[in-house]
Amino acid sequence: MAKGKGGFIGQDGINAPDPATGVTGTAGDGQVTVSWTAPSDVGGAAITGYSVQSADGSGVGPGPYDIANASYDSKSFGFSGQDANMSDVIFNDDGTRMWMVGGANDSVFAYSLSTAYDVSTASYDSVSFSVASQETAPQSVAFNDDGTKMYVTGFSTDAVYQYSLSTAYNVSTASYDSVSLDVSSQDTAPQKILWNPDGTKLYMLGYASDKISQYNLSSAYNLSTASFSVSSASFSSETTVPTGMTFTPDGTKLFVGGFTPATVFQYSLSTAYDLTTISYDNISFSYTEESDNRVVMFNNDGTYLYVAGPNSDKIYQYTSGIAGYPTASPVTITGLTNGTSYTFNVWAINPFGWSTASDASGSVSPVSLTGRAIWNGNTDASNSTVMQYFLIPTTGNAADFGDLTVGRRGGGGMSSSTRSLASGGTSNSGTSQNVIDFVEFATLSNATDFGDLTVASGNGAASGSSSTRGIHALGAGGSYTNVIQYNTIASAGNATDFGDASPARDNVCGGCSNGTRLVFGGGGYSSSGSQSKMEYITIASTGNSADFGDLAAATFIYGMSSNSTRGIVARGTDIQYITIASTGNSTTFGTLSPSRGDCTSVSDSTRCVITGSGTDDMDYVTIASTGNSTDFGDLQVEGQQAMGTSNAHGGLS
Repeated sequence: MAKGKGGFIGQDGINAPDPATGVTGTAGDGQVTVSWTAPSDVGGAAITGYSVQSADGSGVGPGPYDIANASYDSKSFGFSGQDANMSDVIFNDDGTRMWMVGGANDSVFAYSLSTAYDVSTASYDSVSFSVASQETAPQSVAFNDDGTKMYVTGFSTDAVYQYSLSTAYNVSTASYDSVSLDVSSQDTAPQKILWNPDGTKLYMLGYASDKISQYNLSSAYNLSTASFSVSSASFSSETTVPTGMTFTPDGTKLFVGGFTPATVFQYSLSTAYDLTTISYDNISFSYTEESDNRVVMFNNDGTYLYVAGPNSDKIYQYTSGIAGYPTASPVTITGLTNGTSYTFNVWAINPFGWSTASDASGSVSPVSLTGRAIWNGNTDASNSTVMQYFLIPTTGNAADFGDLTVGRRGGGGMSSSTRSLASGGTSNSGTSQNVIDFVEFATLSNATDFGDLTVASGNGAASGSSSTRGIHALGAGGSYTNVIQYNTIASAGNATDFGDASPARDNVCGGCSNGTRLVFGGGGYSSSGSQSKMEYITIASTGNSADFGDLAAATFIYGMSSNSTRGIVARGTDIQYITIASTGNSTTFGTLSPSRGDCTSVSDSTRCVITGSGTDDMDYVTIASTGNSTDFGDLQVEGQQAMGTSNAHGGLS
């Protein structure tokens, strides 16, 4: 924000950067991740940050101007050597110059800062200009966009005066233009003046009216062409003596301060720079360093706040609550409303100011990820790499998520709250696989290689997980296997031996977890035929499985999933349940309709969703309440022997 021009708000048309390009948004849960390409022309200095904002203002990117959490930097600079009654202070574009106007000597004084925007490094330049011939109670000073014009206002005459500088920003070269603007009809105590970015609007804050008045100019920065336009509502509900103000560069935020009380207040403008759209944000910052404040301003990127006043005759520096604007793409905008459409713009910032806004991103709507489920693969050779997803809490059809690295069916599914793993399975040619793939639930994409199983496992494996560890058990790898393997879900790598199950078998295709215990069972095509036996392991402790109880009937390739207490088993028309923490046989739950074989299922804390062979239908049951299944929606591709995962299953409780 080019504050050095005496309150000029906005970018330097020559030295500010070009806008960012290629702005895109990726939806998340209550958030959008915004990406962009940095401008090739950075202007007169390197880019220091980016502002990212939604087009409708509902969500804004991280950045400064956070006065609610501002803190004093223990840095100040005194003006008493030049004037014992300072009234206003402004910076140049890069924070290396500073000007003060005072009412004791009725003059504008110039200063240099050896460290940009660090007021403790300021020193007087022994350069000044008296405005006493026009105003004997000067309150504010401002420059035009190139420093060749200066403006002063005060309440001895209630007017704004215009001066020309033969050397830009050198106040010792100033001369009065014999041009002024009478503001007494709006306020008899003018305190602060600011320009809009192009010099066609002048804003004046006064404490007689407690309002800001706007003047329109038909010729930019030429006061002789100014005429009154509109005044804001009164600020008297917050401060009865407003003396300082500043806008953010985009004109959507306003900060007003004064000395009754010694506080800076934050306001929003629903239409940029439109005084009639101001509303108080109920955000403020109080300070104790100066009891008669006349100044409210920020540095060029809003990371520092400054106040100053004649009681101490000093300027004080504060750090905003946020350290600064993001410096690179991407940025995640949080606090958004799921289902609401947003577009985003990006502004590039350098020490000279802000770029114009980028082109808006395409429309993107955040979506809840709670209860997101993925079906991985299936028996259809032409679609066996397909991943399909849906939200368990919301009935509806599945949608395309991406593709597995290899086609497969009947493998294992393991997941944390953020990551889904598909392990093993049988290829289209009938070969058992050892490949483990993974995706992040939040990002629709193709799968990435995670690692390998210790033993290839296809034709129906048991699987499940806690919040950190995934288990893959049994299946066929050339012969029936009894191997139990595990992976740490957060860390890509090969599986590790966990222990053994008994007997060896395939076509299990189920498992349910409460975070501590994983239960699996059934299976078949072994020498002893289909099984009714259920087994369990303690997920955190390697070792062999132990007997849990029996299913109501011997079965294979069934769906098994759970909330944190109850596991659901489904195949054909039969739905059964178990209580995971208590060993014992399964109990009748209800009826699955229509009947289906080769089932698979996924769950969150409330629902279990089931699919299987012969249909693209999905059904669901409410886990806590026994009863028959209800239609949920349709798959894009039939889900026979798909591997299911969710980010809210019982093992994550």
